[in-house]
Amino acid sequence: RTPIPDPRVDPSTSSRRALACSEPSREAEGGSTRARRSRAPGPRPARLEKVALDLRDAAATKALVSAVAPDAVVHLAALSSPADCERNPEEAMAINCPTHLLEALPPRCVVVFLSTDQVYDGLRAPYLESSPAEPVNTYGRSKLAFEAALLAVVPGRWVALRSSLILGPKTPGRCKKQSFLQFCEERLAAGTPTDFISDEVRSVVWVGDIVQIIVGPVSYTHLTLPTKA
Repeated sequence: RTPIPDPRVDPSTSSRRALACSEPSREAEGGSTRARRSRAPGPRPARLEKVALDLRDAAATKALVSAVAPDAVVHLAALSSPADCERNPEEAMAINCPTHLLEALPPRCVVVFLSTDQVYDGLRAPYLESSPAEPVNTYGRSKLAFEAALLAVVPGRWVALRSSLILGPKTPGRCKKQSFLQFCEERLAAGTPTDFISDEVRSVVWVGDIVQIIVGPVSYTHLTLPTKA
């Protein structure tokens, strides 16, 4: 397993300003994200600030981006439950495809976007980067829409990670977003009857590997990035 690096003590990232939009809190019904601002000059541990942000609010999003003036944006926030996306397609698109975030970015800012393997139809695996993206649900369509927006608004300065199930240890602090491992553990511990899909095949990925992939583009923002990974 790849160790999970701590960007606060990584000298390659300490002189850059990064804006990380993390997963929405449950209390905010999917709209509020935790935006982390790293503003560390020189080789000292980065200073992190948490800011509540509603990605549906274009004015607030643009104001925060303007205040931070980031070198890189790591966009992880999403309404990520496929069932919730089907029940609220307009909400899913508003949260998962915030084009106003891109419109506010500084000229050389790099974007690392956590997309999904659900941009594919699931019928012709394994998939290549050149495979056609044909999502069959609202979640996949909303993620693909943001990929298209990236291509249109910030060409050559973004990378989309089409990951599958991400597994890892329990998240620290107050973060309630856990991986599938913790979901299963909680259900087993509580003895809660749970339905699972029996004909679904997914490729899992370790969270440490995801972090390593994200750190690369954030560390070298002067590079021209590929558009998918």
